[in-house]
Amino acid sequence: MICFGKQQASSERKRFDDALKAQKEARRKKEEIALQKKLDNSQEEYIIAIYFFEQYHSQRAWTTAEEATNIYSRLPNEAQQLKAVKEQILIRYLGLGWNEAHHPWSSGGTTFSSRHLF
Repeated sequence: MICFGKQQASSERKRFDDALKAQKEARRKKEEIALQKKLDNSQEEYIIAIYFFEQYHSQRAWTTAEEATNIYSRLPNEAQQLKAVKEQILIRYLGLGWNEAHHPWSSGGTTFSSRHLF
């Protein structure tokens, strides 16, 4: 039995090393895929942030309370008011990184009105 073990030791060691190498390669590929997904997500978030940042420096952003009230009151219906208010929140939250500007669109199954978000 000891002789058999000595004869097989080198081949078993090679088999073990090959299995370990294959395991390390699989883990490396898995980490590489996860890193690529993270990079893709970061690029998408960056594109969105740049878009909203540019919106802040355009005429789309309401920069004063008076301007915001004036534009909001001229919008003809709730749907357009809600869309405009959400855009203003996103401009500040995503474009400028103002965490305090974040507001959920709904809570407990109840959707907030444009007046509530405004």
